[in-house]
Amino acid sequence: MSGLRTSLIAVGLVSLLTFAVLEAAPATAYACSKESIANDTCPPSVGGKVDDDGGGVTVGGGYDTGGGGAGSGEGEPGAGADGGGVVPGMDVNDPLYFTRDTFGSECPVGAPCDPGLVVRVGDLVNIPAAKPTSGMEPNGWAIVGLPANFYSQAEAHVRSGVLLGYLAEVRFTPLGFSWAYGDGSHGRTGTGGESWAAQGRAEFDETATSHVYGESGSFVVTPRALYTAEFRFNNGAWRSVVGTVSVAGPAFTVVVGQAKTLLVGSDCRGKPQAPGC
Repeated sequence: MSGLRTSLIAVGLVSLLTFAVLEAAPATAYACSKESIANDTCPPSVGGKVDDDGGGVTVGGGYDTGGGGAGSGEGEPGAGADGGGVVPGMDVNDPLYFTRDTFGSECPVGAPCDPGLVVRVGDLVNIPAAKPTSGMEPNGWAIVGLPANFYSQAEAHVRSGVLLGYLAEVRFTPLGFSWAYGDGSHGRTGTGGESWAAQGRAEFDETATSHVYGESGSFVVTPRALYTAEFRFNNGAWRSVVGTVSVAGPAFTVVVGQAKTLLVGSDCRGKPQAPGC
């Protein structure tokens, strides 16, 4: 009888021990290795659940599996680097743009998050600056030996587009203007100029943007605006673009002649101060 009691006590202790082990199992439920998952040797409780359809183990989020989130059980990759998706710690703001926080991987060279990224004006091919306006006075003609007044206008502006494969904004700021006068001479000014009236000057007065033609003829004038440029990704800090951007404005033709071929007597009576009077 004592032997039977001893056996029952032993069986009871074994049952209690087995029950304790089973109760403790969930504490190590996520300890299954990546190799065990690949070999399908994990117990059903590991990593979440076993699909009834036989789709395999659905693994919970964790860096041991290379995933940033649970899969669907239907073969969809996780959000980890091994799955070709988002690296843990990466904030996706646009299909063409990403940043990484301090918890993520080191930023690749040449990516928007690279603090040493260098952008040159030649990289702005997909984000052109606005063309400047252009004009002159007298309108479309000039007199040999007298200043013709040219003017152009450009303003600071921001444009968006693809820069080095990522969506970006570029800010253009006018730096100055250049002129090709069509007679072989060129000029560069820090201002776009204004009309004689806006400057409080009389006709044919010399201005910062005026030009004097030395011979008669027809000449095509091309103004250009010179911009400095800055870029940024995802509303980040503005960074300088190396170089200046030169954008041509609308070209126009100037007919240059002698004063006697442009004036008639009635003009001199109404405006005796006009050239040739």
